[in-house]
Formats: sequence, structure tokens, C-alpha cells
Amino acid sequence: MKKKIGLLLSLALTVSSFPLFTYATADNAIIEIRTADDLRKVGGKENVTFKLMNDIDLSDTVSGGVHTAEGGWVPLDHFNAIFDGNGYSIKNLNIYSYNDLDGSEEYNLGLFKSIEADAVVKNLDISVNINKSSTTVDKFGAICGYNDGTIENCSVSGSITCNVTQEQLDEDEVDDSIKASDRVRIGGVCGRNNGYVKNCYSNVNISTTNTYAYVGGISGGNAGGDIITSYNTGKIDAQTETKAGSIYAFSNSSSLVEKCYALDNNIDKDSPLEGVKILTSAEMSDLKNFEGFDFQNTWYMGYTTYTYPVLKSIRRTYAYVNPASGGSIYTPEPVVVPTQAPAKPVATATPVPTVKAQPVVSAVDSLSVVCPKKKRIRITYSPVTVTGYEVRYEIQYSPYKGMKSKTTKDVKKTKVVVKNLKKPKYFVRVRAYVDYNGTNIYSTWSSKIKVLMK
Repeated sequence: MKKKIGLLLSLALTVSSFPLFTYATADNAIIEIRTADDLRKVGGKENVTFKLMNDIDLSDTVSGGVHTAEGGWVPLDHFNAIFDGNGYSIKNLNIYSYNDLDGSEEYNLGLFKSIEADAVVKNLDISVNINKSSTTVDKFGAICGYNDGTIENCSVSGSITCNVTQEQLDEDEVDDSIKASDRVRIGGVCGRNNGYVKNCYSNVNISTTNTYAYVGGISGGNAGGDIITSYNTGKIDAQTETKAGSIYAFSNSSSLVEKCYALDNNIDKDSPLEGVKILTSAEMSDLKNFEGFDFQNTWYMGYTTYTYPVLKSIRRTYAYVNPASGGSIYTPEPVVVPTQAPAKPVATATPVPTVKAQPVVSAVDSLSVVCPKKKRIRITYSPVTVTGYEVRYEIQYSPYKGMKSKTTKDVKKTKVVVKNLKKPKYFVRVRAYVDYNGTNIYSTWSSKIKVLMK
């Protein structure tokens, strides 16, 4: 019996020594993240997926907390794998006086320092409190300071503060002559985006007294990156001289910003930048104002109090006060209208808004892509009963880079020609859409086909 007990104790100690639970899939290893200590060990691996298995509270990253390293959370560096939030939340991440442990003169602050070109962060909800003084170079964002990969289906909230004095600016010789590449960049999702941000929304309030910063609701700088179908409701409190925008502060000619929206609570509300539409709170609550949002597969509208779009992939619901229960707070599931009204309505029941069923759009198949002539491709696909088609062609399979789209409303036409293409290869896919109360509802994408140019 003693030998058995000793063996069991030995096994228990051995199992408890494993920091992360790992299992293999057909594509790569899945590493489960369940605790703050697990999260701290993320990184240093490629061809793996880190998967969040529950909410994680990082309140201990405040001053004196157990996960503090002289300034709060230590951002995870050079992430080059897949991080799947699995719909769960990382809460109360704090960074307040961080000094980079590798001695770098550039601070990239967020959950990650940087996300590499082949990395993906998806299906994550995160709240942050970042408070760091900075005059030049540094990049702040809830998810990362610098993004060169893919961030999709993520929601961020909290606050980012970067206050400096004129004495600090003078000491570091920061004035009108400072190069754009040396300016601080602050964004709700990422400080600087050279990659791909899609289907994200931010409620991060940003405040800075640095008049030479770039500040954006999604990304401070968009240099060669794409920001697509995302929105911001966070407030930007910046000086009039600061370059700021509800979605981004600047975007160069090689970038793409498309179908993005922002609440009319920021300094650019009367002159939004390209690719951004400013909406009132009432307009933000109306589905038909979000052109390009996929309300069939990705987004949902219908919560009783949080009336803006939410991501279906995020598990968090939105609490509200129920007067019928004496003021107690509860979190309802999205409202679904029953097929038949109840025989006797309950007098104290909360009124349920009418939600019309969205149409199901048939996917496009039998896709063919050829290059009949130099610098052009011909795309042929099978017809379905829809309003129109969207053809998308990209220069990289994943993450999606150099993405362009072409839309046709000629439903009888099942062939599209794209000209003046300059890259040696493209990846092409097609989806159909129908008009639903003024908003396009899309099918799933067809399989992606690679074509080499002549």
C-alpha cells in the first residue's frame, strides 16, 4: 500500500510540474491557457496554437501585484504563432511604468510587444489600463504595440494614457522637425499596424498631452497595413496639435482602410479620414448603417442595452438593470423572437424588440481562375440567386495582404476580368451577397485559388 501511495504522489507531482496542457491536431499543437502563469509563458514557439480556455483576471498586474515586473504586465515579445482567445476575456491588464527588460530604446506595449507577419490573434476580448509617459518612438495598444500579422474578431476596452510635460519634450528635443517614424503611436487595438486588422471593435479611451503623437481609435499609424470592417466608440482626448483620428491617425498609400465606423465623440467627427464613416449613437444602433459587416456569420445586433454590433465569437454578454426584478443585474442572451406569441403576456416582462430573420445566402462554387493575358486574370464562377458578387484577390495567402475587391451587381454575369495586376501571383476567392434592408448579407467565401501571372 505504501508503494502505491508513493507512486501516486510521484505521478501527481510529475503532472503538476507541466506548465501547459498540450495536445496534437492534424495541423499543429494546441496549447491550453488557463491561468495568468500560463499566459506569461506564451511565445517562443511557431506552428502552434495557444488557446484560451477561460477568462483570466490580471488585476495582480497593478503595483505590488504578483505578476508585476517594475511596471505591471510584461508584454509578450515577437509573437509568431496563433493565439485563439476562444471567445474568452483577459481582464484588467495593467502597464504603468514599464521599462523594457532587453534594453531597447523602443517600447512596444500591450498584451504583446509585437505580432510577427505569420502570427494570428483572434476571438479575444481584452480590457487594459496602460499609463506610460513617452515622448518618441514608443507604440501602445491593448493587443500589441506593433502588428505585422493578423488581428481579427477581437474586442478591446479600457484606457491608455500617455502624458508628458513640455520640459520632457524639450529635454528629448522633440519639436516640429521630428520625423514621422519617430513619433509615439497609440491605438485602441495596436499602436502601429503593418498587418491586417479585421472585424474588431474598440471602446478604449485614449488620453495624451504629447502634441507630436499619432493617436487612433483602432491604430495610431497604419503603414502598409489593412483595417477592415471595424469600429470604435472610445473617446480620444488629445491636444489640437496632435494628429488623431477615430480609427487611425495616418495611413500611407500602400494601406487599405475600408468599411470602418466610429461614434461621433472625437475630434475628427466633422472631417473623417478615408474609409471611415462617423455615426451618431442612434445610427450606430441601426444595422443598415454598417455596410460590409457580415451579420450572418460574424456580427450580431439585438442586445437590449448595448445596441451596437457585437462579435458572435466573443462569449461576453452585456449586463443591464431589469426593473421587473427590483433592479437586479443580469446578462441576457441575444434576443430571439418566438415563432408564436405567448397566450397570456406577463405584465412585468421586458418588451422584446422585433428582429427579422436574416436570409441565408448560398455560397459560390465551381470557381475557375486563369491568366489569359499579361497583367490580368479572368475569374469564372457558378451563378446563385443573389443581389451580387464580391471578388477578392490578395498577394499572400495568410495573413491577407495586398487585398483588393471588385463587386458586381450583374447577377447574370458569372465572369469577371481584373486588369493591371503587377504582382507575380494572386490568391482569388468569391462570395455572394443579398440586400437585406439596405445592408449586404454575405455568403461564406469560396475556396481560395492561386494563380500565377504571365
